[in-house]
Amino acid sequence: MLHTDRVRKESPYEKEAKRQRGKKQKNQERIRDKQRKYLSADAMFAKLKYIFSKIPEHHQGDIKIPLADVMMSAFAMFSLKDPSLLAFDERRESEPTNLRTIYNIDKIPCDTQMRNILDDADPEDVRAAYKAIFNDLQRGKALEPMVFMEDCYLTSVDGTGYFSSGKLHSKNCMEKIDKRQVKSLSTINNC
Repeated sequence: MLHTDRVRKESPYEKEAKRQRGKKQKNQERIRDKQRKYLSADAMFAKLKYIFSKIPEHHQGDIKIPLADVMMSAFAMFSLKDPSLLAFDERRESEPTNLRTIYNIDKIPCDTQMRNILDDADPEDVRAAYKAIFNDLQRGKALEPMVFMEDCYLTSVDGTGYFSSGKLHSKNCMEKIDKRQVKSLSTINNC
């Protein structure tokens, strides 16, 4: 005679407890996914566009391109790592659909329009957008891997070599001196 193990039946209480655990786990996963949706690129780009749209227009007259579109275009240029305004202008002409759909830019300015409009913009206006995105990243614990000493964030940022010029200068520019050529170059991105 063969001996077979009898399969123990779950009691109704065990079945209910198992069902509740599964339901709770699914709910936690749903909450976690919902909480982190605001960290997606689409959500962050939409938040930037919203914050930029709240900045008052500083240029007068007939406004053909809203300041929010100009600022989103500048953000797109840096985000896409275009090396210059001219390179971004070429992208604007060759890939306008991508800029419109990904960055939610309605009217994309040319390089001259972007330069003229942003030259008069107050850098303090951008601080709210930076703080909002930074706060979202903190809240979503996306920055935790970068915590270093004394709860500070360790990041690698190199802005000093991005653009420098021997012709353009501002009182706020950092200067670096080339010892070989004894020239003073102004680093514009620190202005």
